[in-house]
This record gives sequence, structure tokens and C-alpha cells, in this order.
Amino acid sequence: MFKKIAPLFCFFVMLFVVTLVSKTETTLIPEDILKLMTIEEKVGQMVQVKVLKNDISSLKFKKTPSKKTEDLIKNYHVGSVIFYRMDNIEEVINYNNSMQQWSIESGAHLPLLIASDFETGVGYNVLKGATLFPHQMGVAAAGDVDLAEKISGIIADEAKAIGVYWNYSPVADINTNINNPVIGVRAFGDTADVVTKYSLAYVQGYQKNGIMATAKHYPGHGDTNTDSHKDLPVVNYDVSTLKNVYFKPFESLINMGVKSIMTSHIILKEIDETLPATLSPKILTDMLRVQHGFRGIVVTDAMSMDGISNFFEIDEATVLAVQAGADIVMATGSYEDQIMTVQSLIDAVKGGVISEKRLNSSVIKILMEKSELGLSKNPFSSLMKAKELCGSEKHRRIAEQAAKKSMTLLLNNTILPIKKEMKVLVTGVFGVDEISMDLKNIIDNVVSYKIKRHFFQYNGFDISESDITNIINLAQGSDTVVITTYSSYKPPLSKGQIELVEEVKKLNKPVVIVSLGLPYDIKDLPDIDAFVATYALNRWAAPVSSVKGDISEVISEAIADVLTGKYNPTGKLPVSIPETKYIKGYGLNY
Repeated sequence: MFKKIAPLFCFFVMLFVVTLVSKTETTLIPEDILKLMTIEEKVGQMVQVKVLKNDISSLKFKKTPSKKTEDLIKNYHVGSVIFYRMDNIEEVINYNNSMQQWSIESGAHLPLLIASDFETGVGYNVLKGATLFPHQMGVAAAGDVDLAEKISGIIADEAKAIGVYWNYSPVADINTNINNPVIGVRAFGDTADVVTKYSLAYVQGYQKNGIMATAKHYPGHGDTNTDSHKDLPVVNYDVSTLKNVYFKPFESLINMGVKSIMTSHIILKEIDETLPATLSPKILTDMLRVQHGFRGIVVTDAMSMDGISNFFEIDEATVLAVQAGADIVMATGSYEDQIMTVQSLIDAVKGGVISEKRLNSSVIKILMEKSELGLSKNPFSSLMKAKELCGSEKHRRIAEQAAKKSMTLLLNNTILPIKKEMKVLVTGVFGVDEISMDLKNIIDNVVSYKIKRHFFQYNGFDISESDITNIINLAQGSDTVVITTYSSYKPPLSKGQIELVEEVKKLNKPVVIVSLGLPYDIKDLPDIDAFVATYALNRWAAPVSSVKGDISEVISEAIADVLTGKYNPTGKLPVSIPETKYIKGYGLNY
């Protein structure tokens, strides 16, 4: 009997000690706990593992993670976990509570720090029952800093309700390269002032409401032609550009007390020609720690990304990251890769490659954050409370407000709003790769109109000639043609999508373009009659609506409301579109 209750007994004894010490001198908390920990337990705190795919599938039956995850937490003492897509609130609560129990039962009896990417809300990775907001570029287009802070506050509240106290947001990259394949609408804008202003609001909302914010991807992933998920980008701008542009958001966030910063897998050639930022002491120590004075937690981006894994072995990259200055290594590979990550650090410490002093300096920060976040008091979540809070009507109303305010009208030759007597064809992209995008809500919201629809699957290659032919045949009997475009997968806009617009224009029909991804689509198109930028789709982890599809329900409704005149668009461009009159701050209304 005692064996069963011993872990919990030790845990509550430790909580008593932590609480007692915290009333006198907070700085002693991590140091006192540290004295009780083995090297293996300390190393575990510095490794974050991800939910493996078989874990997620098993949730439908067992409502708990797999034995591999249990092994990593119990026997390898990992201190934090990141999860990606979960089906619903119930699954993620059961999952997180199970992991917390395992963590308390492990050697150091410490609670787990659970993280996720909630860039646009908990609905970004919990597919049903949580709120989903517009992408950061859409939030900036709405032009309301107070609304931005309110959004991040809601995200924090919903995240805490399901046991997630570490959000990998905001994206503090400046999207200066319109062909950037990985940032795009995830950025607030293309200038330091816009990105800084809204990043500060997001961090304020997160941290004021009790979760850790993360500025990413240091020192800046905004000017790359390469996706670090697939290769290792190299950027060539000079030190002056770094200081005057890309560093600005990070410097401001550090000054206001952002809790953590995520590294980027890019070669910053002017600083370190050999090592990516994630593995570079010149960048993580000399620049981030010394020059910028950051004292919080540095976490690597996913180490399984090709920008690292194609060039470095797991054990080598792990040790280099810690030597460079990382506090937590994000191990997102296979179960075997995750074990190798932990073991490589244990070997490095025991072999003298990494000093125990260096190890302790990271672990103390991690333990301090766990204490400050309240995880030492109660790391478990209530399903009842989570269901009441997540996706509530109050939160949905804020999401609706943000979605409507983000809609940006760039062009309108007296075509919009669409008149009820018009025969309208709505066509365009409905799918991106394996992602099934549902635009049903757009149609449902204009049922009083004479609507025809034909959507084609854009699979990363292009539109078929048969699709174009079918659309032309349908368009001939229509008064107005609404075409959705999408370039966030591989900008600029594809030849097939441009050809479609050109062919429809030959019919002398008014053409309305609704860009679902980046607003830059307008520069690649022939003369059209109206253009609405929505910032709705993101190349990476396109959010899934709590109902269905990859455009959130509130954004679908906002698009329909703008097209039909139920809402007068007020959004303003947070970026400038090269070689056009559409500069930052541009936006029309009715």
C-alpha cells in the first residue's frame, strides 16, 4: 500500500517545502529542488517530447497516451511535452491529466509543463470545442491593439483550462519576403513597428492571464525563400539590417518580460556562416543572452525539421543546441529519436562535455517557471470547467468581431456588395493537398441569392484544363463570378489560377476575387472588378474549424457578410504589396 502512495506522498511533501520557502525567499525554490535531483532527472527537464501519431489514434479508445509516452515521462523524466492535433476537449484533458499523473509518479515528482502551438487559438490544435481566431496578419489588419490583447487573453484562458501553460506564440517574424513559404499570414506584418506593436499585445494578454508566451523564431525567419521544415535557409542581410529591422520585435518583447523565445533553423551568414541559429553560441549566447540580455527560457524549434536533421545527427545537434544556449530541446522525432536526445545529454554531462553547472542553470529556470505558473499547486484540469469555458459564446463573439474587422477590401468597381437579384457563380480553391477546405458556410450565408458553385481541388500542381472548362460553362449563365484564390502554398499565384481569371474575364462578367491566403495575389491578376483579402489560410497547420473545414466558421461567415453587404469592410493592409498602389494602411469600404 505504501508503495502505491509513496510518489504522491513525496510530491505533496515537496509542495509543502516549495510553498514554505516561497513565502520567504522565492529564489531558493529551484535550488532546493535541484539538490534532490539526479543528473538524469535534470536532463529530462531540458527535453520536450511530442505526442507520437499512435498516441493520438489510441485516444479514441483508451483516452490516454501510449506506453511510449508513459515511458518517456516516467523513466526518462522528460519535463515538458508538446502536442499537435487532438480531436476534442475531452481527449486532450484526459491525455494531459494522464501525463501529469505519470510525471508526479516519476523520480523527481515534478509536474509536467505542457506546450502547444495555439497561434490562432486553442482551436488551432484542438479540433472541436475550442475557439479559433484569425491569423496574426488578419488580427493586424483589424487594426485594434486592444482587441489583439483580448484575443490572446482568451487563448490563455482556454489553454489553461485544458492544462496547457506554454503557448508557442506570437510569431515575431517580420514577413519582408513576399515569397516566404513558411511565415506569410502567420506574421502580423512586414514592418518592425506593426509586428512589435501586436506582438507586445499578444504577450501581454498571454502572460497577464497566466501562461508562458513564446516569441518566435529568433533571430527572425521573415526574409527566407526556403522553408526550414524542408531545408536550411541562409539569410544574407547585414548587421545593421538585423539591428534596425529583425531584432526590433524581439528586443521590445525581452524588455517587457517575455518568458520564452524559440530559435529558428536558419543560417545567419553575417554572424555565423557554419551553424544554424539553433546551434550557434554566437547567436544564442553572444547575441540573445549577452547583447539582448534575455534571461528567460530558450527553446529550440522542432529538431526533427530538415533544416537540422538533414545536416546533423540527433546526438550532435542536441549537444550543440545546449552548448549554444538552449534551455529546452524540442525532440519531435520518433520514440527512438526522443530517447537518443535524452541519452545524448546524459552522456555529455557525465562525460564533461556539458558541465553540471551549465545543466543547473537551465533546470533552475524551468523549475522556477513551473512554480510561478502554479503547476506545483495543481497541474490537473477539470473537464467540466474546460467545456464551459472553451468555445463559449462570449469567446466566439470576440472571434466574430476579429474576423469581420480583418476583412480588407482593396478594389471595388461598384460590384460589391452583391445584389440579391444577381445570378452568382462562386468558384475557386476548395482543397490544398490533403487538407479538405469547406466553403459551405459562404454558400449557406447567401442562400437568398441565385447561387451556383463549383470548387476545384488545388493539389499543389495546378488547376486542370477540365476544371477551367467547367467553370467557364457555368459562368456563362451568371451575372457575377466570385473566385477564391490561394497562394500561401507556393507563392506567387499559380499560372492555372491566373489563367482561370483571364478566361472568365473574356466573358465580360464582373469578377470578384477573394484571396484565402496572402493578399499579394492581387499583383499577379489581370484587371478585375473587386478584391477582398481575408488572410484565412496558412501554409503550415492550416487551422480546422470547430465545425468542419480549414477556414474557420467565423471567417467563412465574415467573407459572406462582406460579399453580401451585411458588413461594411474596415480592414487595412498590414503589409505593402510590391509594384502596386496597395501599401500598408490601404483599405476601402462601402
